[in-house]
Amino acid sequence: MNKLVILFLLFASVHATAQQINGKVEDATTNKALPYATVLYDFARKVLYTDSLGNFSLNKDTLDPKDSIYITFLGYKKLGIAVARLSTENVFRMAEESQNLEPVVVSNCRRYKDFSINRRVGKIKEYLGPGPETKFVILGRFLASRDANGYIKQFEIYSGNFSADIHVPVRLRWYDWDSVNNVPGKELTTSNIIVYPYRQGWNSFVLPANSIYFSDGDIVIGLEFIYPVEYVKQYKSLTTIDQKSQWLMNMNNRWSIGIQTTNDANQTGFYQVNNFSIRKYNSRGRGLYIKPAVRFIVTKCVE
Repeated sequence: MNKLVILFLLFASVHATAQQINGKVEDATTNKALPYATVLYDFARKVLYTDSLGNFSLNKDTLDPKDSIYITFLGYKKLGIAVARLSTENVFRMAEESQNLEPVVVSNCRRYKDFSINRRVGKIKEYLGPGPETKFVILGRFLASRDANGYIKQFEIYSGNFSADIHVPVRLRWYDWDSVNNVPGKELTTSNIIVYPYRQGWNSFVLPANSIYFSDGDIVIGLEFIYPVEYVKQYKSLTTIDQKSQWLMNMNNRWSIGIQTTNDANQTGFYQVNNFSIRKYNSRGRGLYIKPAVRFIVTKCVE
């Protein structure tokens, strides 16, 4: 009898392992891993991210055989793969999108001036993000009172308690402003800029030179919070709705960001869930609107 139990357990273990889909996302030319690529599944209703080495895993038993997974990464062509074609070990090679690059202009500017944007944020409240299976981007429009067009030199994010135990990757996204419809316009993000808030409160980061351009006195900045792999594994190990609900009710398991209020409707915040369209936050009453608590420094040549 004991031998039968052991054989059954061994079979169950092998069977369970066989149902795990492992994937690695790489650059098709260099074979370099693509960290924090977005993987959509469950008919694009759920999201997970690759880890810092470009790896991810899914339980094949939870996937509909008629479904497909979709992989996206900034600057690369979108991949779509039918679930029926997936094996236990997969390597996904992504091709870069062809880009018409602007000619590089070497500046001989010897004097720059720095402008602080949104320096007086005011009172900050905590905003809790959704669970690990949701891609969520929170956006805000930021204006300058003076002619401060130039490149963003330093960037600051107000982070909540979640970063106290584990650092959460945050991808920066940026957009132009559609002044006709008063909504964020075309996304201008051209490169993956990932920052890691390292404490509760303000976190300051120096950005790569000439990466994000602040033009015509305004810009729309988006923050895409990426759940760490450790937390995703914890969540996926839960088997019942009650367990998942309890996990989500624990605020230590939810990323959080500072939000600020504004009475200027032109500076209200927006949000995007998964790949749905960007939506505007409703007024919080008395003409108050919310947006992410972000401040930054723009540097400009003044010669």
